[in-house]
Amino acid sequence: MDEYDALEFNKGDIIEPNSRRKGSAGGDIRRHENLKRGLSGTIDGLKVSALADTGAAQNFVSSNFARAWRLEVADSPSSFRLGNSKLAHSLGTVNVRWAFADKPKETIEVVCHVISNCVYDVILGRRFLSMTETFTKYKHRLTKCLSSTAGVLRINLLDGSRQSLAGTLGDTYKTDAVPDTGAEGNVMDLRYAEEHGFNIKRGAEDRRMLEFADGSRQRAVGQVQTSWTFSSGQRIPLIFEVLRDCLHDVILGEEVLWEHDVFETYAASIQTLPSDTESFDLAPFSFVPEWVQKISGVIKPNRECKGRNAKPIDLNALETEERRRRDIWNHQHNFNSRNANEEERAAERERRRQYEERLALARLTLEGRGSPVPESHAQSIPSIPTAPNRPH
Repeated sequence: MDEYDALEFNKGDIIEPNSRRKGSAGGDIRRHENLKRGLSGTIDGLKVSALADTGAAQNFVSSNFARAWRLEVADSPSSFRLGNSKLAHSLGTVNVRWAFADKPKETIEVVCHVISNCVYDVILGRRFLSMTETFTKYKHRLTKCLSSTAGVLRINLLDGSRQSLAGTLGDTYKTDAVPDTGAEGNVMDLRYAEEHGFNIKRGAEDRRMLEFADGSRQRAVGQVQTSWTFSSGQRIPLIFEVLRDCLHDVILGEEVLWEHDVFETYAASIQTLPSDTESFDLAPFSFVPEWVQKISGVIKPNRECKGRNAKPIDLNALETEERRRRDIWNHQHNFNSRNANEEERAAERERRRQYEERLALARLTLEGRGSPVPESHAQSIPSIPTAPNRPH
């Protein structure tokens, strides 16, 4: 192949460059081709291709994928907001072990929500991509590929409201846009467009069909042609699909993000909203942070941690209890911290802060015994956490 690879995001949903399909009448049918970035790897040892999607708050798999590979679905249904603010309902979650193609022996245990009719087999969300430094240190793992759709624009947003990119729309409107690598176009909310006086072209050719993560579709109201100015002062012309009840005011799609290397060039302009710390864990508790596991293997459960009369900390029990407590929190609020009130969220933040302090105390104890914990095992998350391989 030329400079692109063919990655299969979904059965029958991948083509090679310039390939054609025969219509029922024997004629050639050109399908809509989109340049995307995929991740090659394995799930429980099976070769798969995943969509690297910063617009997805969590990791997801399609129900067909879970069924085909006989993944055990835990009964923990939840709901997620699509790009048009409607709800997509998950059937539950699956625990799988992911390995990148370039590190096949280093597996990461992750939780994926199962979505019926999901347009991609596997979606790896923003927090996973951030933890594994996929868009920075390890961006060589991103593979350019061509996917095909039947003339629709996929807007794969799934509760992806945690990051924002600062910039200017048109000449004057300072805006925080959601950078979404799972969006095949740029999107603007109808109300936002009207309130800011943008000219909306509403001709038939301007009303593209948009497809969302659960396969549902909605036609755009029209298009806005304007400009986007990055914090550097670079100004580029853009076309926005105008969507009624869009989940966010402005969404920047994959073409802009990749062409301008936004995640590295404009990293200082990307903010993670404070509410991100309140969201539930994307991976099982053992994934974050790994340095706790390192300490757990060295410190004995009954060792004194601070002073002669200090109460010893059993790290294994501490981790188990915190995992159980967070599971209760997640299910109590339907895996969405916005379902909790401000007082409940503040209490949860305090509980997590206290937990981290106890872990830090254990770390100091280890250092005091002459066995300092390396900086790479401190609270920063390693790029590729490892876990034992699951037997098959």
